[in-house]
Amino acid sequence: MYCVKKFLDRIREHKEIMHRHFTSRLDDDVVKFGLSPSHFAVMNYLLNGKTTLMSEAARELKITLPTMTNIIDHLEEKKLIARIRQEDDRRAIKISLTKKGKELLDDICGDWENQFGKFVNSLKAGDKKKLMNSINTLIDIVKSHHCKCK
Repeated sequence: MYCVKKFLDRIREHKEIMHRHFTSRLDDDVVKFGLSPSHFAVMNYLLNGKTTLMSEAARELKITLPTMTNIIDHLEEKKLIARIRQEDDRRAIKISLTKKGKELLDDICGDWENQFGKFVNSLKAGDKKKLMNSINTLIDIVKSHHCKCK
């Protein structure tokens, strides 16, 4: 148990600096483009041509339907997301990212990836490999735990 405590203490000790360099830079970029982190989360969810029911996206992102409606209204007004009404059920509304929305996401993510790349590229080759192996191990552990919890 000592090892886990030491690991968590180390993360807590440096949480602020990690947040400032990674998450807040992304948030700053999102705000610079006139969006909120919630807007970005919805757009990011729809990345890769995903078209989904608005209610399903709200459930997956743990956003209430009224809040999701406000987010979609804002994004649709900026022509970043399109609403697609279903002919068989007019209450069911699908949403998808527009070309403009995809281009904006590419810009935001590109800026963040460049910043992150600077950090990674400052590592020695062996350290990069260790970092990638550690990330892959952590992902595998989380995936196997997630599967057991279902």
